[in-house]
Amino acid sequence: MTRNSEFYSSLARFPTKSLVVGEEQCGKTSFAKMAFYSVLEDGGLPLLLKGREINKSDINHYLERSIKYQYANLDSSSFKKSKRIKVLIIDDLVDTKLNPAYLGKFIENAQEFFDKILFLSDESIRFDEQKIKYFNDFEQFELLQFGYERRDELIKKWHALGREEEITEEELSTLTKTTTTHLDMIVRKNIVPRKPIFILMILQVLDSGKPSDYSLTSHGYCYQRLIEENLNKVKIKPEEIEKYINYLSQLAFYMYEKATYHLNKIQMEQFHTFYKSKFNLGANDHVIEKLLDSKILKLSGDNYSIRYKYIYYFYAAKYMSNHKDCLKFVEYLCTKTHIEKDANILIFITHHTKNDDVIALIAKMTSNIYSNRKEALLDKTDTKFLQEFMSQIPQLVMKQQHDVKQAQKESLKKKDISANQSERFDIESLDDDPEFDCIKDITRSVRAVEILGQIIKNRHASIELGQLKELSTEATKVGLRFLNFYLTSTEQVKTELMDIIHAHLEDNLNLTVEEISKQVRRTFMQLVYQITFNVIRKVSFSVGHKELVNIFSEIALDIETPAFYLIEASMQLEFASTQNNIPKKKLEAIWKKVSSNFLAKRLLQDIVLQYQYFNYVSYQDKAWIATKLEIPLDTQDVVQNYKKPKTLAKKN
Repeated sequence: MTRNSEFYSSLARFPTKSLVVGEEQCGKTSFAKMAFYSVLEDGGLPLLLKGREINKSDINHYLERSIKYQYANLDSSSFKKSKRIKVLIIDDLVDTKLNPAYLGKFIENAQEFFDKILFLSDESIRFDEQKIKYFNDFEQFELLQFGYERRDELIKKWHALGREEEITEEELSTLTKTTTTHLDMIVRKNIVPRKPIFILMILQVLDSGKPSDYSLTSHGYCYQRLIEENLNKVKIKPEEIEKYINYLSQLAFYMYEKATYHLNKIQMEQFHTFYKSKFNLGANDHVIEKLLDSKILKLSGDNYSIRYKYIYYFYAAKYMSNHKDCLKFVEYLCTKTHIEKDANILIFITHHTKNDDVIALIAKMTSNIYSNRKEALLDKTDTKFLQEFMSQIPQLVMKQQHDVKQAQKESLKKKDISANQSERFDIESLDDDPEFDCIKDITRSVRAVEILGQIIKNRHASIELGQLKELSTEATKVGLRFLNFYLTSTEQVKTELMDIIHAHLEDNLNLTVEEISKQVRRTFMQLVYQITFNVIRKVSFSVGHKELVNIFSEIALDIETPAFYLIEASMQLEFASTQNNIPKKKLEAIWKKVSSNFLAKRLLQDIVLQYQYFNYVSYQDKAWIATKLEIPLDTQDVVQNYKKPKTLAKKN
């Protein structure tokens, strides 16, 4: 369960005994300070200690010095006699010098003296059986990574800094949206940890601009800066940076070849010996120690690992991009894009190299995904198939009514099989299992759109127009070929329909065939419609960029299908709209081309409404939308007013 962290801001709600754990740099120290000031403002007497300061179990040992440092007009005697609620807060408990037995005594002593206790520690304490047993009667919480709501607040504060009184909501919204797009591309599903320090560093790099002497793309430069900041913290000399970069590149690839994310001490020694046989480390061979100190490497028990995914991917890709067999690596990775590791290393290779042969090979390999399928057009051909299939539903319902019990048994058997498969399911370990080819193809199609989109966005200024159009077209076609696969997989859809019908028959025994058919039709259309809408949005956000909107408009004009027009409309709204000004001419032209197609017309209306849900739209634009796109003003107002603030919570 999750709980909002704000309960620590009230002394009355402040837990009597609590342990808060979290990853490094996730905000534990800031949280400790916040708790300290909250207790103080609420009339309590807080005392904040660092774990590294604790080397004796007697709490009195720390009082005099700590109270003198934290309070101007208070000594230990007055502190002890005070009737105010006393709260002990200890940050970085894991750094304490006490052994487990004396840590237990320290906790006992603290409970006798303080009314409330808050300990903060990294996650390693959970795996220390000798220490964690002393916290069995503590409320235990985990600090979650930075949520999207808090990240949005941080971005807004960043852009408004120094302009709080003059910046408009519309301008702030536009700036925030642009920055969020960049952040989403860099952070990429937790590849970069969602921690405040990382977000702030990326914001700083994005604002400072990319130096002209860097060969990496702007996002690649962000990753490099994040890594270099870690090295700078341990005062590695500039002339030694190259040595550490090369070491990490070799290490990451060594791990990749071994198909592991960690090495035990013996394996690490073997790698280190291997490295020294090939490269000069100099007189002071402290590379491993420095990398551990910089938090780039992590030692857990006897296992070494690269702490964060983005560092592992970045350096494995750097090794491959600089290798004579780079194209062979790329070709292999393209066949493994259904695996997160391989897909992300492939993306990072495109950050490291400007080799056009690499990009051409990626485009060629992705064109093989669903190569036996045509792209979904979303024209009358597609809607005709849906109508024919829906007309069969009453017959399917009548057929199923004759044998409900058997159908229920079959359904339960399928659930058993599915449950057993889910327990052992691991797409990487089952990579060679033909049974999962369908899942792999679906995953590969999604990743292909993301990979091509990353290349397009990062290299849009340096790739020739012809190749840029080719990549944009192929990324879109991959997504639409998947959609065609989904729409025309009749047997698969029938199976899903049967499950829906079984559920209706079981729960609504008194319904007529006509009533069940109507409900099933509605459910089926919602399912198909939502998948179609999601594919359009996925492609438009993956491929779209403010510098590429006009190029995609040219592509849509050349191909002339409702699907391409709808993706163009989504891009126009998301990337060409300005403050209170939507691209009316473009939208009107697209409307004229799709309005005779019921499905495409409805999708375009929903694309507009989705945009309105997340963006400011002026009344004049709303009136235009009502007139030209047939979306009533009251419908638009319902969407605009439906926005609700989300609650940020902490995990229990």
